[in-house]
Amino acid sequence: MNDIICYVLLVLNVIFCLSFIVYTCNEELKDKSEKESLLEKKSKTNSKEYDLKNIVISQEE
Repeated sequence: MNDIICYVLLVLNVIFCLSFIVYTCNEELKDKSEKESLLEKKSKTNSKEYDLKNIVISQEE
């Protein structure tokens, strides 16, 4: 009976550890994708500003 309890606890521990690893990996991937999304938005904004500056410069000439 004691052996069964030990095996059950071992299996539960392994499941918990694996789920924790998966959770942390998902969080890191989520953070990374959010950073990439922000960088992409920033680059789009910068390119729009650059285009607007070029339009203003070309109109001044």
